Amino acid sequence: MSALSITPPFPTFAGKDGLPLEDGYIWLGSANQNPQTSPLVAYWDETLTQIAQQPIRTLGGYPAYSGTPARLFISAAVYSILVQDKNGNTVYTSPSNTGPSTFVNFSVNEEVQVATAGQTVFTLANTYSPGTNSLTVYVDGVNQYDGAQYSFVETSGDTVTFTSGLHVGALVKFSTAIQLSGGVADSSQITYVPAGAGAVPTNVQDKLRETVSVKDFGAVGDGVTDDTAAIQAALDYGVLNGQEVIFFGEDYKITSTLNITGSAILRGQGMFKTKISYTGSASAILCATWSGIISDLGVYVSNNTANGIEIGTSSRKCNLNNVYIDASAVVATHQGYGIYLNALTGFSGGLTISNTYVLQCFVGIAMQGVDTVNNTWTTVQGYNVWIIGRSTGVIPGSVGVFMSATTNGIGTAFYGGTIESYETGIVSENGSFGGVFEIDMEGNVSDYSYGSTFIGRVIPSTGNSYFSKTAQVSAFSGLAWTQNDLLIGGGPRYESYYPESHLIYDQTGTPQSTSWYFNNASVIQGGAYQAEANKFTVGLGRDGTNGIATLPSDHYIKVCDRSLHWGAQSPSARTGTQIVAWVQGSICYNSAATVGQPVGWMCTVSGTPGTWVALANL
Repeated sequence: MSALSITPPFPTFAGKDGLPLEDGYIWLGSANQNPQTSPLVAYWDETLTQIAQQPIRTLGGYPAYSGTPARLFISAAVYSILVQDKNGNTVYTSPSNTGPSTFVNFSVNEEVQVATAGQTVFTLANTYSPGTNSLTVYVDGVNQYDGAQYSFVETSGDTVTFTSGLHVGALVKFSTAIQLSGGVADSSQITYVPAGAGAVPTNVQDKLRETVSVKDFGAVGDGVTDDTAAIQAALDYGVLNGQEVIFFGEDYKITSTLNITGSAILRGQGMFKTKISYTGSASAILCATWSGIISDLGVYVSNNTANGIEIGTSSRKCNLNNVYIDASAVVATHQGYGIYLNALTGFSGGLTISNTYVLQCFVGIAMQGVDTVNNTWTTVQGYNVWIIGRSTGVIPGSVGVFMSATTNGIGTAFYGGTIESYETGIVSENGSFGGVFEIDMEGNVSDYSYGSTFIGRVIPSTGNSYFSKTAQVSAFSGLAWTQNDLLIGGGPRYESYYPESHLIYDQTGTPQSTSWYFNNASVIQGGAYQAEANKFTVGLGRDGTNGIATLPSDHYIKVCDRSLHWGAQSPSARTGTQIVAWVQGSICYNSAATVGQPVGWMCTVSGTPGTWVALANL
């Protein structure tokens, strides 16, 4: 059995004064019959189980069920209706009404005009059907019906003529009710009752408008039609009204930048389902003074200079989640950025990038600002971010994460994911402070470059990762690492770096995966600044070679201040540049001992060269 929702041909059941009808009566009957003598069975629910006893009282112009506005349903497709005021006077009657199942069959419009002196003819913006009780007229708030002060004639479908002129300034309201075709209804007149105790009834129109779809503004999503204007209109409306903008699982072609200024949420149906295909040369999406979320969509660029998503100019509390940025269409010549954090005109910070792919862009993530104090990026957090360059070969000059010299970068931290197939994995120029990078670095990534102001930690997690660049050792003089973990080549080292001489680098400047050379590498167990820390140092010669050192004293193992050395003679017998300061308790093993010769010597009095005694003979 189908159910027909009964609503009046007005926004509410109204009295003759135009106000919502209070304590009135509603009668529903068979078509072309008197509802009072031939009533239909009415129900409070769409399943037609809860009978509504007639007459039905009104509350605020709506049917009232136990003192609460409610909806009425009948099983008939055609019905008659009678509406009375509390005194039993007829307000509205219709011998026959039709309507499709579960939809009302009238659309109501209202307009107000101001009369000129003696005006009789009024032209309406809304049309109506003359002679069908679909027009109601109010003059200065008084309903004009038969016998009222101002009688009128329904001249045509959009014209009303009063029989006498109105006074100047009279407010004339025209309420028109238009019967709709089968299966069609005005959504603002269909009641929507949310589920759950305490839910507040609303209407279908308001419910649907709680979110904004790019389809609402004409986006097609076929990958061919230019959807730029439609999507921009949706974004502007979403920002203005604080509403989420929805993209469906389609391909939206855009030819110019989508601009977001303000708080906004953009949400697709999945990074591989919702595609934004950008053919322009700037940024596909530009967020300025932005806070919000971009999630579950893909951005595909097909221009050599195009960026995927650009964020900056005083942006705060931003989130990129489940986003896919792809420049594979132009990977061989691409010079743009996947994610461009641009603070050139205002401090920006508080960005979380999670579960995001940046594929085959010249620079995966770029952070840029004007200076290290005012216009800069801070607190960029990356979780499971995959930054992958060209799959075959490396683009010359390409960088996975680039922090310009004018970007402060405080609070930057990346955990999980990978940087792969870039000429340089991470570049932090002088002026950038950097942060923590605990991320897989592999593939064709050859080195990482840090400026003298970089403070932080790097933990690559594969044997193909390197921390090198011997040719630029001078650039590392300002490194200040404290209790940091670094994995180099095929095994872990726990290093705390201080002056330049403590850097690890390979002999030739070319990264090596098996042979590593050390220049006074030092290891600290415990806090770097604790007085009781146990300092363990290995010296392999200043010339950066293994084997016999030019200065034997440079071959040593040191625990705290006591050294264990190797040499062919007692340190007290050395001359020239081989004379160094020794600490009591240091030992020098005889690297050329023969039978009857001492196995080594011990320093008994500190000095240069100090006092030494021979150990047992071989």
